[in-house]
Amino acid sequence: MKKIVNLRNVAIIIACLAASSAFAQGGTTGPLTWELNGNTLTISGNGAMPNYALGYNPSPWDKHRELIYTVVIETGVTTIGAEAFKSCGSLTSITIPSSVTTIGNSTFASCYSLPSVTIPSSVTSIGDGAFSECCDLLSITVPNSVTTIGNSAFAACYSLTSITLSNNITSIEGWTFSACMSLISVTIPNSVRTIEIGAFARCYSLTSVTIPNGVTTIEEQTFSNCYGLALITIPSSVTTIGRRAFEHCTSLTSITIPNSVISIGTETFSNCTSLTSITIPNSVTDIGYRTFEYCTSLISATISNGVTTLNGIFDYCENLTVFIIPNGVTTIGYATFRGCESLTSITIHNSVTTIENEAFSRCKSLTSITNFNLVPVEISTYVFYGVTQSECALKVPKSAISDYEVAEVWKKFNIIGCDYSVHVSSNNNEYGYATGDELYLVNETAIVTATAYENCKFVNWTKNGAVVSTDNQYNFTVTEDVELVANFEKTDFIVRVSVNNEEYGIATGGGTYEANETAIVTATANNGYKFVNWTKNGTVVSTNKEYSFPVIEDIELVANFEKGDVGIEETDNYPSLRVYPNPVNYELKITNYENGAIEIYNIMGQHVMSSASLPFPETTIDVSHLPSGIYFLKIGEKTAKFVKE
Repeated sequence: MKKIVNLRNVAIIIACLAASSAFAQGGTTGPLTWELNGNTLTISGNGAMPNYALGYNPSPWDKHRELIYTVVIETGVTTIGAEAFKSCGSLTSITIPSSVTTIGNSTFASCYSLPSVTIPSSVTSIGDGAFSECCDLLSITVPNSVTTIGNSAFAACYSLTSITLSNNITSIEGWTFSACMSLISVTIPNSVRTIEIGAFARCYSLTSVTIPNGVTTIEEQTFSNCYGLALITIPSSVTTIGRRAFEHCTSLTSITIPNSVISIGTETFSNCTSLTSITIPNSVTDIGYRTFEYCTSLISATISNGVTTLNGIFDYCENLTVFIIPNGVTTIGYATFRGCESLTSITIHNSVTTIENEAFSRCKSLTSITNFNLVPVEISTYVFYGVTQSECALKVPKSAISDYEVAEVWKKFNIIGCDYSVHVSSNNNEYGYATGDELYLVNETAIVTATAYENCKFVNWTKNGAVVSTDNQYNFTVTEDVELVANFEKTDFIVRVSVNNEEYGIATGGGTYEANETAIVTATANNGYKFVNWTKNGTVVSTNKEYSFPVIEDIELVANFEKGDVGIEETDNYPSLRVYPNPVNYELKITNYENGAIEIYNIMGQHVMSSASLPFPETTIDVSHLPSGIYFLKIGEKTAKFVKE
């Protein structure tokens, strides 16, 4: 009996040791120590945590990762190693001390239950995939201390609805926020110069994006499959829009491409099924293959005269009714207008030397072709496949009739020899464009049209320098070959203002001004900072906080601040201005302010809202009508920044 009791005691002791082992584990890792007590993992010591790799170099607590609910990293730890907590699926809380400067690659990847994380202002670098697949993560603030965010750092954070980025990052790396399916809006800091491949791809709920001036390239697939994206602002610094950058942005109805853009990549806007019109500025010289394919709502398109090759760019744009092939195009490539069932007429200039297979196939509504070529371009029978050629008029110069009557394919059309030609052009392709290049019989009525771009106006039509009409649509009887110039001029110019650092102060006064109108821009320093100067393209233009000048061009000004004693001073009566909640959706509460009118400005410095003088010390204003983005609230000499979701 005694022996049995002793064996039973041994069993109890073993069970207790096993239980203790399950709930109290520990050891060392590099210069640090770790302890798992219950569901809390504590890491302490001084120095950098080693890098780990699941499968062949796991962390010492890896076999317990499903038991870890809370991680506490104590002060002294400087680096959180790669894959340190990867796939800790039960982790709900993480404490990162102010001693940490680096968060490694995939450190918190696949921590599916992590709802929030506070990144301290000591962190300067966030590694590749650091928080990828943190499916419950709702919001993230990247402090201004961070200068580098790695590839896919927040990819597939499906619940992420808002992000605040560091003002000191210069690049948003590849796939950083891809598949953040709940992300609604994002304001990219002014410090950013490059947005890499797929940075916001498959952000299905993203509705608006503001890209800062200074970004030169929108890389391939940057916003692809952002189904909700309805508003995108591309700054005048961008020169290249990459392959598939906006493909499947099915809510995008319009987009303005600035005159700085030189190249647009393959399939850049393919399947943008809500896009109704597009104007490609004269700066663009290269447009990729199938750029607008399956843009089924596209009705009209204008492409600059600098483009020489059209290659499948309007494939199956079934509602395209108006398109003028630019004078200067040499190649109309494969399937360029295939399936454009609503296209009724086309004009082929004498610059065209090549027309490839299916260029106009299935254009079943095509009834008129104007061809300025004196010598027929050799084409295959598939170029106009599906077009009823015998019922389609082919206008050619009268001297070329005999050549077209014997040319393969062309001879099947209803050939009309014309007496005269009308050619139109613009005095400035950045201000507007002219349409109406056509061949006419003698005494036919010609119709030419001038269309001004935004902030520009049509002035007149001139022939050999003499004014012939001031009507933007000019009708006249054709009795000779005619070359007309549509003259435009600027009516309004845009003044853009920004700051060298959003934490230092705000700039106001940006907006649209009439030509020669006086603009007044104002720089206001935040507490602890002082205004230095206004610069334009890096050159100082004024050292006055309030700078006035006549507006004669589009201009971008930067208000420069630095740390100093001058700024918005606090007093005992009026301590720091406070606004909350921040970010805000509907009502913004304001406390600790002076009596005075409330003024709100957007990130461009444009005044967007004001409110009458309100009683001290607390009030609430409705900001639900404001678009998503960053705003500055000003009362007297006090300012506060808030984010509207």
